[in-house]
Amino acid sequence: ISQLDGDNKITFDGLKDNTTYNFSIVVTDRAGNTTTETIEVVLPFNTEFDLAFQKSCIAGYSNGADTPDKAVNGETNHWGTWAITDYTLNWWRVDLGAVYDLSKINITFKTKNTYRIEVSLDDINWHTILDNQPEVENAEHTGLTSSARYVRLTAIANKMVAMSSFQVYGTGFSVADATKPTVSVAC
Repeated sequence: ISQLDGDNKITFDGLKDNTTYNFSIVVTDRAGNTTTETIEVVLPFNTEFDLAFQKSCIAGYSNGADTPDKAVNGETNHWGTWAITDYTLNWWRVDLGAVYDLSKINITFKTKNTYRIEVSLDDINWHTILDNQPEVENAEHTGLTSSARYVRLTAIANKMVAMSSFQVYGTGFSVADATKPTVSVAC
């Protein structure tokens, strides 16, 4: 038990996702009579979350209303065209806001594209983690082991790139980024 507040609530911190917990509450009145109530709490949620969601993005080029941030706004019903045929402008970058240990990147394109993924701690020195990826519309890259604050996608082929979703997953988040699982039981 980490907390009993004035509203007769007990708060349990640090519980694990996808776990069932059984809590027994024993109440004793002033006369010494006791009542036991057992409750089951199932935490089916997964705290894995998209580190890039609504984070700051820039690109070498964006096409009118199809701005770089549309790839991280959580919607997939539009296509954020952000690159043209000039190879030097075919890049897009997200600032995750803090350094994370990356584990997975998911990308959704409108058209098949060949690309490279690079990461950086300082937005100056870049390290390639995925190079010359085959032309695909949907990509899931798992098993990543790099740490980064910045993630950059560069189109390798000299053609227009239209990306609807760019998701980054990993660990190392702070309380400001996500709330750990908590259960409150009213007494």
